Amino acid sequence: MKRFNEKQLFAILLFVGMIFWGGSWPSSKILTQYTSTEVITFWRFFFALLTFVPIVFALKVPLRLTPSSLKYLLLASFSIHSILFSSSRACVLVLQEQEECL
Repeated sequence: MKRFNEKQLFAILLFVGMIFWGGSWPSSKILTQYTSTEVITFWRFFFALLTFVPIVFALKVPLRLTPSSLKYLLLASFSIHSILFSSSRACVLVLQEQEECL
């Protein structure tokens, strides 16, 4: 069995990541016909976590949260949540308004 060097492994993982990332958008669009966006978002991030953790352990990436990095992490997570929640709420409101016009 051939062992990959670090650059080859990185390229392979990037390719696999792009495949999954590219496939998540069309599948999300299809799944929104069957369930809410909140449920789809939860499962999307859950499966991303399941694939991310083994890669981090395989590459032996240290995960340390210092107090200074924690404030940036909280700021980023709040910003992402605000953007995603407001955009999904705006889409729902626009769709409800369109249904009232019909």
